[in-house]
Amino acid sequence: AIAPVCMFSRLLQSGALVQPFAAEITLGGYWLTRLQSRTETPAMQQFARWLLNTAAA
Repeated sequence: AIAPVCMFSRLLQSGALVQPFAAEITLGGYWLTRLQSRTETPAMQQFARWLLNTAAA
């Protein structure tokens, strides 16, 4: 996966993950997605609300 190094620093330090190249992501955003074929459930809606509220705090 290509993701910010800070998200996986512990795993990198422990050797559980390796960084195969020096390029790092410094800009961008995150997306919460689901398959179009999957109906959105109340639990999915609740998780999305929680995630947005937590990120906004």
